[in-house]
Amino acid sequence: MARLLSYILPSAFWSLVAHGSLLGADPATTCTSLKTRLHLENTTILSTTHVVAPVNVSTPKGCFPEALVSSPICRVQFVVNTTSTSAVFAEAWLPDTWYGRFLAVGNGGLGGCVDYQNIDYGTSLHFATCWADLAPQRQVR
Repeated sequence: MARLLSYILPSAFWSLVAHGSLLGADPATTCTSLKTRLHLENTTILSTTHVVAPVNVSTPKGCFPEALVSSPICRVQFVVNTTSTSAVFAEAWLPDTWYGRFLAVGNGGLGGCVDYQNIDYGTSLHFATCWADLAPQRQVR
């Protein structure tokens, strides 16, 4: 999974930089345009939301119903079809001020829920931070 996510996030950022979307663009506009402009193989972008911090956001896969976002981010929720019958749900928090670093957080399925506190910590340090739910999921088309 780390290999998959390490491919997806850099691909997303570099494709946007190549189109000039991140250079001097409004972060909210850039974020919302990701849903229609980002085309990754076997991937469906479910939502892109620009979050102005500090604020609490809903966390459907978290241990708690909401989580603090302490710095402005673009929240991207997506599904990657891993086979013809299964998929992985993932979420990336992309900081408005990004220093070119990536962080994947998780617990290998042992924690039972997503640790949004660590996702927020990563983005507060300007890391593009992501996690993935590796529980079996049906394919999304």
